[in-house]
Amino acid sequence: LSATATFTPTPLPESSVFRITKAEHYPQPFNPLKTGRLYIDFAVSQGCKNVKFGLYTVGYRRILEREIAANIGAGNHRAFIEAAEIGNLSNGTYYWVIEAENEKGERSRGRVNTLMILR
Repeated sequence: LSATATFTPTPLPESSVFRITKAEHYPQPFNPLKTGRLYIDFAVSQGCKNVKFGLYTVGYRRILEREIAANIGAGNHRAFIEAAEIGNLSNGTYYWVIEAENEKGERSRGRVNTLMILR
């Protein structure tokens, strides 16, 4: 018996406060040579015009910024970054954060997360 895991976005009632309530990634540590994608799971409390992913060095120098979602509703979502986009980075620790903007133009930033790259 074989099963394929699937992800279904879970709509939630919209909150009056706009925020990112969850921001996680996998796999950890990430090996761009063996894994094709870095998956980002996140949850927002209101609908968003766009969600951006920012990747930073330990010195907080931004090395990648990319829109990972647009025109999404409140709830849980999954996005991904192709390994080719970050495959040229050396082994080490990096930081990432997502920032979302709702329909009213308000912005919310998630917590800073640590990404380890090991080849």
